[in-house]
Amino acid sequence: MQKSDCFELGYIAKSHGLEGKLQAIFDVEDLTHFIDVDSVFLEVKNNLVPFFVEDIVALDAKKVLLKLEEIDTKDLADELKGTKIFLPTSFLPTLEEGRFYYHDIIGYQVEDSVKGDIGIVKEFVDAGLQVIMVVMFGDKEILIPFHDDFLVEVSHSDKIIKLKLPGGLVDLYLESAP
Repeated sequence: MQKSDCFELGYIAKSHGLEGKLQAIFDVEDLTHFIDVDSVFLEVKNNLVPFFVEDIVALDAKKVLLKLEEIDTKDLADELKGTKIFLPTSFLPTLEEGRFYYHDIIGYQVEDSVKGDIGIVKEFVDAGLQVIMVVMFGDKEILIPFHDDFLVEVSHSDKIIKLKLPGGLVDLYLESAP
């Protein structure tokens, strides 16, 4: 399985108990879509390694207790702390018309209504209270809060995201650009 065919479901936060259980954070809006998976991929040394799931128990809206086959000691579980968890994109629920997943628009050109072209979407970072879109302008990163109020249009056919950003936001990055 290639990473490009998957999405990042979450990560292993810590071990739980002595029998290899893991506490994981699933970075999803609705945990119920992912509570019955039979297997997951863990990113180990930049490779996706499949693991069969013995059990998943939801602890709250984001946190789960995860038991994987072959992980049966606290030491093995401790080695996985911080490991990213992936699933194939086919596991994602179908979205309503006009909605999209962040991974769908990576690589799109970003245009601001005032500044024009400002770069290419590199990635999205969940900063807790908001999601940050990282846009590459040459070799410089521009960090833009990704908010519905700023979004004008997403053209999947042209691979363009049109935004109307607050004045001065892009200038902070472009003024110091080489």
